[in-house]
Amino acid sequence: MSWQIFYNASLIFNVLAEGIICLFLILTVFKKDSSARGVAWLSFGLAFWALFYFLSQITNDSLAALRFFQIAQIGLILVPPSFIDEATSLAGIFSRPWTIVLRRVAYILCSLFIILTLSDVLGNTHFLITTGSEPLFGLNYWGSRGTFFDIFLTYFLLSLTTVYAIFWFGRPKIKKIQKAQLTWIFWSSMIAGIGGSTQFLLFYNVPFPPIGASLIPVYVFGLFYVITRFHLFNLKVVTAELFTVGIWAILIVRIFFARTSTDFLIDGVVLVLSIIFGVLSIRSIINETDQKDRLEDLNLHLNQKVMEQTAEIRTAYEVEKKARIELEELDKAKDQFILTTQHHLRTPITIVKGFLDMAIYKENNLSEEVKTYLNKALAASQNMANLVNDLLIASQMR
Repeated sequence: MSWQIFYNASLIFNVLAEGIICLFLILTVFKKDSSARGVAWLSFGLAFWALFYFLSQITNDSLAALRFFQIAQIGLILVPPSFIDEATSLAGIFSRPWTIVLRRVAYILCSLFIILTLSDVLGNTHFLITTGSEPLFGLNYWGSRGTFFDIFLTYFLLSLTTVYAIFWFGRPKIKKIQKAQLTWIFWSSMIAGIGGSTQFLLFYNVPFPPIGASLIPVYVFGLFYVITRFHLFNLKVVTAELFTVGIWAILIVRIFFARTSTDFLIDGVVLVLSIIFGVLSIRSIINETDQKDRLEDLNLHLNQKVMEQTAEIRTAYEVEKKARIELEELDKAKDQFILTTQHHLRTPITIVKGFLDMAIYKENNLSEEVKTYLNKALAASQNMANLVNDLLIASQMR
């Protein structure tokens, strides 16, 4: 099989795979889920790119091939902002200020590059893609770099790197089931992104085959697995509603085109029964989904409550620890007070008592009146000594 046939087949497969997932999300949760809108726009961009690349390979008109090749770049230009929308939404950071700024910058650059591409198509300006070079590997056509192509490629690769960083660093901060979703989307988009980036090597005359087109659907397979296995976008209810309404529409059409009254009656009875059972089934699925969501919310709130109470206990422990340290310091201060009091009160009183005793009992020249005064002073100093002892004893008991 030649490279042209392989490449064209991979492009057709991309158009079908990405187109199906884009249409599926538009018919289900496109309006309700921001991450679904990001995935839908991303899938649309990749399908758009693959379709016009395929048209550039099958046409024999070089001018038409150039136009198709230039138009295909619009699909690639849509990839970065839609991929950033998907990543920030799935990681739960869609409304943070820095992600809002990031998305706005991506959309502004996306708009500018689309304007440049339209200028290439309508005005032959060759800002992004200029006239084709001699293709390698048996390909029918391949464009060349325009004036701003290097800037566009830098914008494209930086956006993809930012998304991979959001996926990778956002995993540990979210719930377990969302972590599994991000893990699958991260690796599948990584494989698709690395493979898709090989498309740019031919622009720089690197003789490497554009095998990336065959790896891009890996992202679609990973996304379908996450949707079915981990219930991404909560499609269970929406799919049931879509399927039930489709059955009702078919039965209504059959009633309008019934040829006999018997067919009309049978189709009418079947329609009534399908409406009854369809409504009951949808309600059952909705109740099941609501209960599951409530359990997840309860689990999340329970974890938050446990974390809050743990934080309160930790705070109380810190307060108690601080109070215990202050109490120990207070005990040390009390002991120091007792020692200081013992030294500064007992010692002077003891000295006073000693000198009074010496004056009373060893001095014989004292008059009786002086001795009376000295005995009163000795009694007062003894009372003071007793008071100091009582104070120290009480302090030690406390």
